[in-house]
Amino acid sequence: RRNRIAQIYEAELGDAMGIRLQQLPSDVYSGRKDFAILLDTDHGVSRECIEDALAEEGVETRRYFDPPLHEQRLYRQFYEPQREPLTETMRASRDVICLPIHRGVTERDAERIASVVGKAAVPVTVQA
Repeated sequence: RRNRIAQIYEAELGDAMGIRLQQLPSDVYSGRKDFAILLDTDHGVSRECIEDALAEEGVETRRYFDPPLHEQRLYRQFYEPQREPLTETMRASRDVICLPIHRGVTERDAERIASVVGKAAVPVTVQA
């Protein structure tokens, strides 16, 4: 069931501007515990905007990798920013959002969720 929901998200969001989906090799099977999307926040796609739009529709999302492990109190002492800036970790922490992919999500729900995400993910342009 989760793979079917993931197929719907991929079909609906695969060409959406400002969104990157996880790419699985064709010979890999996944149980699809999560469905994470990476937002292009550097070009105006707002995670908060997507979260708010989905919340208005009663859809709960999750921020995974936020805060990143090296910023959590237990591990902070081991991080040396001058040695390892962890740029990609920080990007994932800032720009990843997980869409619902549990047994309660119907195919129709997935289509509606993807539609809301696609509309909310339109990059903001600044008028000159």
